[in-house]
Amino acid sequence: MNIKPENTVYDDGVRDRLSKFKEDYMFLLREIAAILKVSLRTVQRRCHDGKLAYLKVERAVRVSRSALLEYIETYLVVGKA
Repeated sequence: MNIKPENTVYDDGVRDRLSKFKEDYMFLLREIAAILKVSLRTVQRRCHDGKLAYLKVERAVRVSRSALLEYIETYLVVGKA
């Protein structure tokens, strides 16, 4: 039985979509949601749960490219749902 690990994202070209961004790029949460093809709320929960490192300045929330890559390496599952 193939069971999907909880809170994972399936690789459907995520790394390809990330390759167009510079190393020091800081993502908006909605950009991450579009890249991972998940809802904005899912990205917000990952930040709140401590699974996705972020920087907050007043009300602005940003995620570095390196933090996003670390999240992907930790929680990405390659394959089909």
